[in-house]
Amino acid sequence: MRVVIIGGGAAGMSCASRVRALDPSAHVSVFERSSFVSHAPCGIPYFLEGLSKISDLMHYPPSFFREKRGIELHLNSEVVEVENGELRVREGGAERKYFWDVLVFATGSLPRVPPIENTELEGAFFVHHPSEAERIAREIEKAERIVIIGASYLGVELAEALSSRGKKVSVIEMFDHPLPDFDPEVVEPLEKEMRSRVQLLTSERVLALEGDDRVQRVITDRREIPADLVLFATGVRPNVRIAEEAGVRIGETHAIEVDEHMRTSVEDIYAAGDCCETVNLVTGKRVWIPLATVANKQGRVAGANIAGRNLIFPGALGTAIAKIFDLTVARTGLTEREATEEGFEFFVSYVHPYSHATYYPGAERMTIKLIVEKNTERVLGAQIIGRKGVDRRIDVLATAIQSKMTAEDLFNLDLAYSPPFSSAKDPVNVAGAVADNILRGEVRVITPEELAERLRRGDFPFLLDVRNEKEVKKGMIKGAVNIPLDELEEKIDEIPKDREVICYCATGLRSYIACRKLMQRGFRDVKNLTGSWESWIYDEFKVFPEN
Repeated sequence: MRVVIIGGGAAGMSCASRVRALDPSAHVSVFERSSFVSHAPCGIPYFLEGLSKISDLMHYPPSFFREKRGIELHLNSEVVEVENGELRVREGGAERKYFWDVLVFATGSLPRVPPIENTELEGAFFVHHPSEAERIAREIEKAERIVIIGASYLGVELAEALSSRGKKVSVIEMFDHPLPDFDPEVVEPLEKEMRSRVQLLTSERVLALEGDDRVQRVITDRREIPADLVLFATGVRPNVRIAEEAGVRIGETHAIEVDEHMRTSVEDIYAAGDCCETVNLVTGKRVWIPLATVANKQGRVAGANIAGRNLIFPGALGTAIAKIFDLTVARTGLTEREATEEGFEFFVSYVHPYSHATYYPGAERMTIKLIVEKNTERVLGAQIIGRKGVDRRIDVLATAIQSKMTAEDLFNLDLAYSPPFSSAKDPVNVAGAVADNILRGEVRVITPEELAERLRRGDFPFLLDVRNEKEVKKGMIKGAVNIPLDELEEKIDEIPKDREVICYCATGLRSYIACRKLMQRGFRDVKNLTGSWESWIYDEFKVFPEN
């Protein structure tokens, strides 16, 4: 059996390795346009920062696949046409023809080029493939003023890498916050951190690059920014041209349509990785998720099935994580915006637990936002930001969402505990408990966004701040009345029973207790501000009492 794989990235080499492992008699050939195989584009920012070598951006060198796994590698080889049972390849200055019994498209992605004038100017680069990283690194050495277009995962990681090297960095993002795939209030601490380190320009569009022989400035719809170097981090699109020309069906996401066995619409042709679709495990709909984790698994499934097995790839959640400066931000499943667009009936909850027991040194708060479906009580999505412990919790939540767990299930998870690592109630348990309280009707909630929108309309409920005097001096919501929780019983007559009362504290626990006390004393319209002061990002409704 002659198996030909187009693309030597994560999906392609995973597929090739699996075929050879299960069927040593198969002749497996991989055609890769660059000199890199099993490459790691996610590592480019760390190479540019000086934390790794260029050779580190290949999981294994080409010699490993040739000598240890018996895979025929064709590097610096461009496939120009695919026909039934054969393909034409441009390599070594000439075109050659090769034959196949089974074909795999693992062609990955291409940079998404925005409608900006003069992107071809010298000194402007689309950061996408490790083969380009050394050239970019040489340009960075000579540059002082670097503009990054796009505050994607890659964009914010580049911002950290280059600012740590003493460069003057500007990041331009067309949406109103960095990491637009997250809900805005989740990444608000990240936005503040970035603004303290680099020039972050949000809600701003780049119109053109300008310069004589090379880029000298970036023109936006608001200003002109001097630039010695411009790096594009504007996302990617599926690389499907050759597949489409070969008659393979392209799906609604503009990526190659595949079934759960990674088979395309054409017999004996498979696809895997960033060039093909998958299924969202929450919605059940076709989606395109260009992540290395997905690509590796799809490649393995395709390779196993080519070798005669019967594996399936059920889909993905889009679980992702990034470290930016001292913060870690992660997500899995649906965001609030995505859940709204999909028509789910849901609520959101916020908690701000510590990464581990506070009596052990180094504990740090994190914020966990859950999206929970009302009728099924299952968790639809989660986002976390913090300085410690984010990675472990997002993986637990991804496992829970893939297993269709409910908020109550999260609370009941038997998770490891020792003071250096967690608390007796892990942050995931706490998040589950708070969401379950809402589901059980123990307290009604209002989100910070909902309250801020009401305040903008002039709709002011009675806001009850139950924090202590020291906390209040650091800021409170405009119009709120402060009655510390310890004084609530003796001052309860100061709270009007004929008005809606919204309680808040630092993180939501004490205000939950306050809500329960008020309800027990006959108050009928009481709500807890989920996430409380820690989730309140609306500066126009913040006041700072002097006394």
